[in-house]
Amino acid sequence: MKKISTDTIFNVLRKIALFALDTIAPPDPIIRKIEGMTRDQYMCIVKKEYVPTPEISTPHAILVYKDPLVKAAILEVKSYGNKQLALLLGSVLYTHLCAVLATQPSLQKPLIIPIPITRKSHRNRGWNQCELILHGLKTVDTTNLYEIRTDVLYKIRETADQVGKNRQERFKNLEHSFIVKEPEKVQGRTVIVFDDILTTGATFGEAARALSEAGA
Repeated sequence: MKKISTDTIFNVLRKIALFALDTIAPPDPIIRKIEGMTRDQYMCIVKKEYVPTPEISTPHAILVYKDPLVKAAILEVKSYGNKQLALLLGSVLYTHLCAVLATQPSLQKPLIIPIPITRKSHRNRGWNQCELILHGLKTVDTTNLYEIRTDVLYKIRETADQVGKNRQERFKNLEHSFIVKEPEKVQGRTVIVFDDILTTGATFGEAARALSEAGA
């Protein structure tokens, strides 16, 4: 008989619990509204960050997190692993990246890496919301413009919550928390790092350090 891992059992029980919760207390109407939208419909009504000349080397947001429809979608994916909304957000990201990369035709197939979480955090939540959104991107990337890897950048230690910390404290909190275990996977590659929420850029700074030291 095949042995079932503790993580598998935990994730099954979590899904059952979420289904029961969804039945007893249906999602907020705003979630249902977003789930009924196409990418174009969603993009027409949400607030977008104004980026005059997007630079791949500079972290920037695509949507305004304070917009209720943006915040609700991101938190729904983060808290409940909503794959339908992850697909929607992944499609938004795909459209944005294609527009940015169209201005830099010399770039070869970029490598996209999600900001990682620790094994403990993954076990407790059951998923990494960034990976879910990038899976959505991969679904709509029918011409295979991007390579997505989740086995490159690792978070090697738990860090305190960034909420409430100033810029300096955020950078200090994340210092040397990421590593690249196999540098040959990124050496000489153009790497795009994706996170669900951008605040001070501390997370991107730590990811950039680890990737740059590995030769990206």
